[in-house]
Amino acid sequence: MDEYHDDLIVAARTPKEKIRRALIAIGALSFLYVAGTTLAANINIGTNSIEFGQGISVSTACDNQITLKPKASFDNTVASIPATTPASNGVFLLGSIDISGVDSTSCDGRWLTVKAYNSSTSSPLEVTSGLLSFSVLNTAGTYSSTQSGFTVTTNSSSSFTINFTTPILTSGTVSKITLESSSTMPTQMTVQYALGATGPGGGLVFYVSTPGFNCGSNFTSTGSPAGGLCHYLEAAPVTWAGGSSDPSKSWASASYITTDIAGITNDATAYNNAAAIGLGYKNSTLIVNQGNTSATAAGSARAYTGAGKSDWYLPTTAELNLLCQWSRGMTQDVTALCNSGTDNANFFTDPAYWSSSEVAADQARILYFNGSGAQDGRAKGDSNKVRPIRAF
Repeated sequence: MDEYHDDLIVAARTPKEKIRRALIAIGALSFLYVAGTTLAANINIGTNSIEFGQGISVSTACDNQITLKPKASFDNTVASIPATTPASNGVFLLGSIDISGVDSTSCDGRWLTVKAYNSSTSSPLEVTSGLLSFSVLNTAGTYSSTQSGFTVTTNSSSSFTINFTTPILTSGTVSKITLESSSTMPTQMTVQYALGATGPGGGLVFYVSTPGFNCGSNFTSTGSPAGGLCHYLEAAPVTWAGGSSDPSKSWASASYITTDIAGITNDATAYNNAAAIGLGYKNSTLIVNQGNTSATAAGSARAYTGAGKSDWYLPTTAELNLLCQWSRGMTQDVTALCNSGTDNANFFTDPAYWSSSEVAADQARILYFNGSGAQDGRAKGDSNKVRPIRAF
């Protein structure tokens, strides 16, 4: 079961203090782990005359001590709140949040979700138009998000900044800020893709799994890029290599065409099994790490960076079989051969396509898209078609 950990931040306010700065006021909010103790329970952030105060709170997230520093931006085009006499313009808004002190090891692969609240309701506040919560993924100390409404800047492996694109939340409204950590992608980040839709990598989605599957370079449940189970496979466009068709390449460099790859299980028969869906990334990484260059099948797939994505790879026989079934309009069943239907012209029927699945030290598996469904072994020095895929 996935666990969410809420870290409540509360901070002091000083109603008599008036700040006469025109741009930014900063208040540091520290996470401090104190077992069994609740701190600063009746202290709030913000008034009409001060942007943010300071406070401490219990933390039980992926890290025991994280510092949040909200920053207010001044907008002089908005009427002052509350209204003044004579009327004047200018209001402080929640413009950005610095988050530092993150343990990039214990929080690696975790989504960090931040929400803001007022003092009277349990519903999160709208920070920018339509945005109630904002989630950032930590990938080995690099922080990113595909969510709209804000940008993320990685300052270091333990620090990042969330900058709201068009802030609308007045700083005086903010009473509490919470931080949640999760090993799975938050609900608001989930984007639904249909079969045949254009994926985030600019390719075509050819497989959809509602339960999800392991993925990423280590083939785990915290794989790339979702930070949890993947639910989709997409294939690169036919022009991925710069030409009008898929290129033909050898499976291995000349020095390794008879060398077994440690970490890849040799398949005496084609392994069309759900357990191999998402495995191609790990296989491709092992193939490249052996010394096979970008002139080879897996090397060229891993070197492809369509739509800025760096997690493309050479599919396993199972993934290639699903790709063939989609391309021929078959009902997808990973255990069934791709031996019927009509090709949709996105793939070539000859020669065959390489998979990242190994048969023996000198052979790897191919699949024909010609309706036969053949998944024979071929010498690693042979030349066959290549089409990268990615999981997300």
